[in-house]
Amino acid sequence: MANSGPPPEWDLNSWKEIAGFLKVTERTAQRWEETRGLPVRRSSGPRGRVAARSTDLASWRQAQLQQPPWWRTHRKVLIACAGVCALMALSLLVGWRLAVGGRPELWRQAFEPLIAPAPTPRGAHFAVTVGGMIYAGQGGSNHPQSRGNGYFDRYDPTTNAWTRLSMPTDAYGRAGVVVDDRIYAFGGVEHAAPLRRVDVYHPERDRWSPRAPMPTPRSNAAAAVANDIICVMGGSPVFGDNPGTTANEAYDPVQDAWRGRTPMPRPRYWHSVAATHGRIYVFGGRPGPDLDLIDVYDPETDAWTTLPDRMPRPRSHAGTAVLNGKVLLIGGIDSRGRILASVDEYDPATGRWREVAPMPTPRMELAATEVNGVVYAIAGTNQRGYVSVVEAFDPTGAPLASTRGLRGPWSKTVPPTVLIAAKGRRLLPLAGATPRPRP
Repeated sequence: MANSGPPPEWDLNSWKEIAGFLKVTERTAQRWEETRGLPVRRSSGPRGRVAARSTDLASWRQAQLQQPPWWRTHRKVLIACAGVCALMALSLLVGWRLAVGGRPELWRQAFEPLIAPAPTPRGAHFAVTVGGMIYAGQGGSNHPQSRGNGYFDRYDPTTNAWTRLSMPTDAYGRAGVVVDDRIYAFGGVEHAAPLRRVDVYHPERDRWSPRAPMPTPRSNAAAAVANDIICVMGGSPVFGDNPGTTANEAYDPVQDAWRGRTPMPRPRYWHSVAATHGRIYVFGGRPGPDLDLIDVYDPETDAWTTLPDRMPRPRSHAGTAVLNGKVLLIGGIDSRGRILASVDEYDPATGRWREVAPMPTPRMELAATEVNGVVYAIAGTNQRGYVSVVEAFDPTGAPLASTRGLRGPWSKTVPPTVLIAAKGRRLLPLAGATPRPRP
C-alpha cells in the first residue's frame, strides 16, 4: 500500500508547527495560505494534513517584507479621496460663514440654546416692552433655586442676556402695562389673598413706588391702555375656584386716581385682553368652560359690544400680543384640559381669524410681548411644571440677532437641562397628566 504522508524533507507537519515557525496564530497562517499564497502542501487522505518546508517559509517571509506597504500601492486613490474631503470641508465652511453673516463669534455658539431662557421657571406673570427691552416677572415659581414668587427681570434682545431687577413683593398673578415708559403692576395674590396693591416701576432707576390701590382686590385680571388710561378688567376676587368678577376700573396715572367704568358683560378671569384700533378686545378665560365670546370695550363711550362671531379655539391662560394691528392668542389651555401650542391671529379690521405657526413648546400661563416686530413668548407651565423656555415669532421669517441667524417663523430656546443636537428640532412635551390650572 502506498504511503500517503509527506516526504521526509517536509519538516513542518501541522498548522501548529507552521504557525509556530512564523510566530503567528494558526488562523492567521491559514488566512495567509488563502490570500498570500503561503507555500504549504496538503496531504492526501481522510484527515487532510498539511506540511511545509521551513526553508520555503523563510524565503516566502523575506519576499513579503520586501513588498511596499499597502498605502504606497494605493497612493493615487488616497490623494484623490483627501482632495474630495478638502473640497467638501471648504464648501461647508463657506456655507456656514454665509449663514451666520460672517460673524466668527457664532461658531462657538452653534449648539447653545438659541435664545437665553428666563432666569427662573415661572408662570402667571406678565411681560412688557420699554425702550426695546423686555421686562418680565411677578409670577409664580416653585423652582428649587428660587426663594419664592415675584422675580422681575430684564431681557435685552441685542445681547441675548437677562438681568435680575429689584422686586418689592412676592405676589404673582398680577396684570402689567406700560404708560410713558413706566411699568404699572396691578393686584395679584400673596399668601392666598387677592390684593388691591398697585406699584409703578421706573426702569431708569430700577425703583418701585406704591400707587393708589385698586377699588376691587383681585388676581389674574387683565389690563390694557387706551388713550393713556389704564383699564383693569375682570379677575379673581377670592382665592381658589370662583365665579370671577365683571369689574372694570380705570386708573389715571397722572392723577393717581381710580374710577369705575361699565362692568364687563360677563365675569372672567385668566382671560386675555388687547388694545388696538382704539378699542379693548377681551378673549376667552374662565369660569366654567372656557369662554369663546369676544367682548369689545370702547373707552370713549364707556360701552361694551359682543361680537357675533366666536373664537375658533376657546382657551384660557393664554399669552397675548399685538403685532401690526392684529391680535395673537398664544398657547393656553382649552376646555378639554389640553395645553396648547397653537397661535390664532385676529384682525379687528376684518373680523377674521387665521391660524399661524404654532409654538415649538406647548404652554399655558405664559407671558408675551412684542419688540421691533418680533413677538416673544416667555416661560409658563406645561406637563413639566414651570418652564423657563423663551421662543420668538417673526412672521417674516427673517433672521434674529439673538437667534444666531436661523430662519423660520419661530426661533426657540430650551431649558439648560435639555440639550439640542441640531437646529430646527421640535421639542415635544413630556408624557403625563395635564396639570390642573391654578385658580
